[in-house]
Amino acid sequence: MNDTINEANTGNTVTVKLLGRDFQVKCPPDKVVDLQNAAVYLDAQMREVANTGKVQSLDRIAAIAALNVVYDLKSEKKQSHSFMETISNRIQNLHNKIEKALAEETA
Repeated sequence: MNDTINEANTGNTVTVKLLGRDFQVKCPPDKVVDLQNAAVYLDAQMREVANTGKVQSLDRIAAIAALNVVYDLKSEKKQSHSFMETISNRIQNLHNKIEKALAEETA
């Protein structure tokens, strides 16, 4: 069992540990694993911020870690959107080439 998660799942409550502190979080049973994975990731991000030595307050560490996570997420979404747009354009170009080839063949 990971130190970040304590499966004291009483009903829909899961205990997660962030920087050594326990937090009770309500969670649907089918999302517990996702929550546990998120807690492990967030704990690692918070430890990374804390290890810089520049930030001492747990609130500030959490806020900076959250900003870093959101920034990374937004960057990934932007990159994913750009990739999907490129794929969509390539599919459209292939479709146009096929249509043109079929039109030339029947002419």
